[in-house]
Order: sequence, then C-alpha cells, then structure tokens
Amino acid sequence: RDWKNDFGDTMFQMSYVLVIALASIGCAPLRQALRWRHKNRVESAPLWMLVWTGVAGALTLILLIVGIVFGFSANDDKNSGRHAIGVHALEVWGPYVVAA
Repeated sequence: RDWKNDFGDTMFQMSYVLVIALASIGCAPLRQALRWRHKNRVESAPLWMLVWTGVAGALTLILLIVGIVFGFSANDDKNSGRHAIGVHALEVWGPYVVAA
C-alpha cells in the first residue's frame, strides 16, 4: 500500500494504536488489583484498590448513561436516521449491559 498518499487511513490506524496504548495504561491499576485479589483471596482489599475500582465503575456507568441518553453508539446506523435513544437504546446497549 501507498501509506504516504493515504494520510487519512494512516492517521486512523495510528489513532487506533494510540487508543489501545492509553487503554492499557488506564487499565493497569485494575490489572494489578485483579492479580492482587488472585494471590490474596481472603484479605480485605486495600484502599487504593477500592478507590480505583469505584472510579473505573463510576466512569463506565457515566459513559453508558451518556451514550443511552444522547444516542452515542458505535452501532448506530446514521443512514436510517435511527439513533440509540429510548427503546432503540435497549437494542443497541442491551447486550453490553447484560454482558457486564
């Protein structure tokens, strides 16, 4: 491929890699918490673990609510005029909510 003349596609691919890198950095404390819990099944969780889990859970819930209310979705069909609002939001977001 000629990546020099396809700047838009190149930027899209690089932004995808950047998002994956940022997500891995952002999820590092969660990974540490899961490893700690695997080694210490009986002990009480330390404060840093509780705080990080609360922040991550709150952020996930806020983004889910914003997505449902305002209709932001990767599954939207922009050509049909249907958006993820109301009952259609259950079709779009239902599998994600059930999976969580």
